[in-house]
Amino acid sequence: TYTVKGLATGSYRLRLNASYAGSSYNLYYPNAATVETADDVSVTAGSTKPNINFVIGVIPNGRISGSVTAVGVPRAGVKVELYQDYNNWNSWWRLVSVYTGSDGAYTIGGLRDGRYRVRFVDPGGTYAAVYYNNKPDLPSADILTITAENALTGIDGSLLGAGAISGTVT
Repeated sequence: TYTVKGLATGSYRLRLNASYAGSSYNLYYPNAATVETADDVSVTAGSTKPNINFVIGVIPNGRISGSVTAVGVPRAGVKVELYQDYNNWNSWWRLVSVYTGSDGAYTIGGLRDGRYRVRFVDPGGTYAAVYYNNKPDLPSADILTITAENALTGIDGSLLGAGAISGTVT
């Protein structure tokens, strides 16, 4: 349930932006894909326009899971970033991130069919960030494919010590 308050008399186009279980939903009213195809919603000051509803639909079941170690020991609190290929154009954007549990395990669910890459990041900087399968950067990272909303398991990360740079700026 939602209510948007404080609107002046006029026409509005509404957008729903929600995240659930690793997937993002961006819909315009009434379940349109773009602002250009959305319907106007007329509002009069002092009144509420009812029944302006969105239907997200079925939550996808695809998921990616694994565990993260640092120097061979399960590591809690590691940030696991999931990147998605936007419209299969090889244009990658960070979709969602989660943190590993006390046992070093993680699961990212609610994924639609598509191409993904995974990055493991130690928020404290003690260990160097790495992409799945020990790849150093996004362009070289292995592509993981979700089809028929399958589950990919064993997508593990292994962190090694990190170096640092220091100096002064004058």
